[in-house]
Formats: sequence, structure tokens, C-alpha cells
Amino acid sequence: MKKRLKKGWLLLIILIFVFQFMRINEVWGQATHKIEERQRISALMGMAQTYQTMGEYEDAIKTYQIILDEDNKVYPRECIQAQCGIAQIYQYMGRYEEAIKTYQLVLDEYKDYPGESLSAQLGIASVYRAMGKFDEAIKIYNEILYKDEAKE
Repeated sequence: MKKRLKKGWLLLIILIFVFQFMRINEVWGQATHKIEERQRISALMGMAQTYQTMGEYEDAIKTYQIILDEDNKVYPRECIQAQCGIAQIYQYMGRYEEAIKTYQLVLDEYKDYPGESLSAQLGIASVYRAMGKFDEAIKIYNEILYKDEAKE
């Protein structure tokens, strides 16, 4: 009877150990997956920016779009950078209205990221300047300046 009891306890301890080991492996695998996914997003961002610098705008937009197709809640800053990159490309291509709409999308969707919102506001001002709408550009620059002064 005592041998059976010892074997039962030993079996229970082994099962607990195996279960804990499996759980540790599962958690480790999830952590590793997140690191790999972060590296993949960073590599895509680098590719898109390189295409953009080289003037390969269509390829840059396609690569930025891959980033945007990911879950925006997991990588919001990367999605903001991708949106701003697309808006810059639209500006370079003379597609000013699309550029403004894309920057405005960043302002509307990512209000909790003030630094990135600032980039979008500056982008809109830059588009207006490129369009020759200097009064509109100055208005946005002043909004940015006075908003920062109000915080101080």
C-alpha cells in the first residue's frame, strides 16, 4: 500500500513538473514570436524607407501597406510612421489632397500619440507650403507653436 502511495505521489510530482515545463516552453515561444514579429516590422520599415529614398514610390507604398495590415493596436507607432511615409510619398508625387487625407487619418486615429501627431501636423503644413497655400501652412505652424506654449 505504501509503495502504491509513493508511486502515486511520484507520478503526481512528475506530472506537475511536466505541466510546468510545458507552460514555460509555451510562454517562451510566445515571447520569442513577439521578438521575431518586432524584428520583421522593423525590417519592413527599413525596406519601405529605402524604397522611398530611392524614389521607388510604388514599392515603398506596398511595403508600408504590409505594416498597416498588421494589428494597429500592437504596433501603433510603426503604423503611424507608415501612414506618414505614405503621405510624404503622395506629396512627392504631387498628390496633395491624398497626402493631407493620409496625415489627417493619423491625427484622427492616433490621438494618444502626441509626438507622432506633431509629425502629421507638420506634414500637413508642408503639403500646404508645397501647394503654395502659405497662409494655411502658417496657420498650422502657429497652432503647433501656441499649443506648446500653452503647455508651459
